[in-house]
Amino acid sequence: MFKSNRACLTPNEITDYLESNISEDARFEVEHHLQDCPLCEAAMEGYASTKSAIPEPDLNALNQRRAQQQESSDIQSNSSSGAKVVSLKRNFNWLAAASIIGLLVFAGWWFGQSEKDLFADFHEPYDKALLATRSNAPEDNPSLISAMEAYNNKQYSESVPLFEAAKAKDPENSTIALYAGLAALEQGDYSKSSLWLSEARINQPSAYGTATWYLAMTHLAEKDYPGCRNMLKQLSTADSPYYEKAQDLLKKLNR
Repeated sequence: MFKSNRACLTPNEITDYLESNISEDARFEVEHHLQDCPLCEAAMEGYASTKSAIPEPDLNALNQRRAQQQESSDIQSNSSSGAKVVSLKRNFNWLAAASIIGLLVFAGWWFGQSEKDLFADFHEPYDKALLATRSNAPEDNPSLISAMEAYNNKQYSESVPLFEAAKAKDPENSTIALYAGLAALEQGDYSKSSLWLSEARINQPSAYGTATWYLAMTHLAEKDYPGCRNMLKQLSTADSPYYEKAQDLLKKLNR
């Protein structure tokens, strides 16, 4: 309830009120006071009993004006606090957006670093370089001898064209395609690596596991993660020497 802090009404104020000789603002103030002051209310009734046609306080109007005054006060208060809330919301939204952007950037960086580390963690050059030509005399294909020597010395850039030359001389030998693909992978020529390893995988049953694993490594190096997963899933037999590594890499890629 509204509490009036003013002093009690004077006789003149009571008379002016009863005779409607006061302004609307003054009337409103007097009526507020009468609601909270029993002494002035009794005095008003005493004076009113000696007067005729005394206007009764319009309590409905008083309540309406009080409600309007309170509403106006609330609007001003809300307007002031609202500005702060809006400001706080804007600041919060900005901070939230900045945090999200930061997380996305970090997530992208982390994911890229993670996948890069996966290739470094799982890839090892194939070092079981034992290759025979289809003929009984390896000297019949000198390019193959030179290619294998360069490969074993980790001179992969030199070995790739030599393997290609050897394959041209012995086109049915898909084992040459396997080593050509392995050398191309180490050289960073992923298109050639995919081409040669795919041929070895299809046409050389004994090279299937090795070709499939290193084809998965080629996809991983290219950041072709679906292609990498597809190759790894095809190393599904437990007797494959790459089975456990394939399952481990699949788990990491599926995180």
